Amino acid sequence: WTSPWGEGRPGWHIECSAMSNEIFKTCPIDIHAGGEDLKFPHHDNEIAQSEAYFGCKEWVKYFLHVGHLHIDKQKMSKSLKNFIKIKEFTKKYTAKQLRFLFLLQKWHKIMNFDPETSMQEAIEKERQFAEFFQQAKAIIRNFDIKKNPQKWNSEDFELNERLRETKEKVHHHLCNNIDTQSALMELSALLVETNKYMKNTSAQIKSPLIVSISKYTLRILKCLGIIAEDEFKYTSASEEVDVETVIAPYVQVAVDFRDKVKQLAGGDKMLLIKECDYVRDVSLATLGVRLEDTGMATPSVWMKEDAETLLKSIEDKKLAKERAQKEKEEKKALEEKKKNTPPHEFYPTFESHNYSKFDEKGVPTHDAAGKELSKEIVNGLKKKVGALEKKWLKSQGKGVEGQEEGAKGGKKQKKNKQKAEDAPKDAEAKTQDAEGKPED
Repeated sequence: WTSPWGEGRPGWHIECSAMSNEIFKTCPIDIHAGGEDLKFPHHDNEIAQSEAYFGCKEWVKYFLHVGHLHIDKQKMSKSLKNFIKIKEFTKKYTAKQLRFLFLLQKWHKIMNFDPETSMQEAIEKERQFAEFFQQAKAIIRNFDIKKNPQKWNSEDFELNERLRETKEKVHHHLCNNIDTQSALMELSALLVETNKYMKNTSAQIKSPLIVSISKYTLRILKCLGIIAEDEFKYTSASEEVDVETVIAPYVQVAVDFRDKVKQLAGGDKMLLIKECDYVRDVSLATLGVRLEDTGMATPSVWMKEDAETLLKSIEDKKLAKERAQKEKEEKKALEEKKKNTPPHEFYPTFESHNYSKFDEKGVPTHDAAGKELSKEIVNGLKKKVGALEKKWLKSQGKGVEGQEEGAKGGKKQKKNKQKAEDAPKDAEAKTQDAEGKPED
């Protein structure tokens, strides 16, 4: 384009002003969004140009300046090639987890994404909400008005009051600059209290209260885009028949049967218990049914889950249990080894990483760096070795009167060991002497 200053092209600001005004023929515009780095000079220039063009005093009512997404503390950009495509991201994480990740941030602040640590909270939040809905559905499904009195007690009123307070706080946070992070934290805290309440016996739980909390939580999650449709189907009023409704009677038969078998198994009939666990961990899990034991006297609770996820969860728990058992056995073996180790060998065997030299009684004299220990520290260690010696003699069937003999035995054993080590040297020295003498 020609201009008084020569040929040129429109500035970046005038491009955006022209495009906006092509679509919005009048002012003001309600909302104008952009990155936080566009406040000045870009948006200021747009305002000046557009207000001059329209002859108005307010071109935009609200500007929303969004915080940047940083990857490992660097601004995400094509030039740095440090961006992550959504398709690649969702190969490892779910779309819900991505939404939780964004909602747990302040939308107008910089968000630093660390591939190793940033997803942990989002994954945990998704798990917390999913498990809450599963547990709530199980309680509502098993509710029997004839067996469960509905007269509220103080605990019921307290939880209902917590629900009322949460509604007020969530509303306040969303009105306060769309603070989704604080709103989710309030919901999360409500679920923690509700989960405690749901651990009561079925006779103590008020089903309508659980329904109210579940419906409210679901409504907020829908508003935030976490849930697109009704994932909390728990009544027969729904026109669409879901999988849970179809399989519920059959699953319940198996659950009831398993509970009766557990009660009949008794003390030493572990085979029946083992078979029951196989039904829970393999048969039902393969069908995508999670079964939770609630004790011998109370009915078990079942929930519908993704079969693959459930089987992985069961396998992870099994591996964790095996690791714990292995650690327990290793700890026991170490304690047994320590118990059977003579006192003069205790510190050289088990504390060699802390000390580098020891005296003839096995008392440390130098630290790991080779620095000589103070007299005060050595005296303290001598007392500990003395205590170990008394304990060891007692474990070996020797009384206190045998301590002196035990100590002598330890010295003698060490002396014999030194003599055995020196024997080859002495023999070699004699050989050299014999070779060095002239022949007779």
